Amino acid sequence: ADVALDGHGAPLMPYFDGQVLGPPAGVAARLLVNIGGISNVTFLTNSGGAVAGAAGFDCGPGCMLLDQLSDRLFG
Repeated sequence: ADVALDGHGAPLMPYFDGQVLGPPAGVAARLLVNIGGISNVTFLTNSGGAVAGAAGFDCGPGCMLLDQLSDRLFG
């Protein structure tokens, strides 16, 4: 469905974030950052249903660079 809407197909976090961490009443929007192997962001708004105002995308390397550095330094 994400690809059909011109998305990249990979980000599943916007759906999860919308279901679990959607903006509470009285908050217009929320920006969430997930720093995993690949970092991604989710932007949630109060524009209808739980995920109606969700958008998200990968934004660059996250912990994978620190993991590689740690492996080189400490084995």
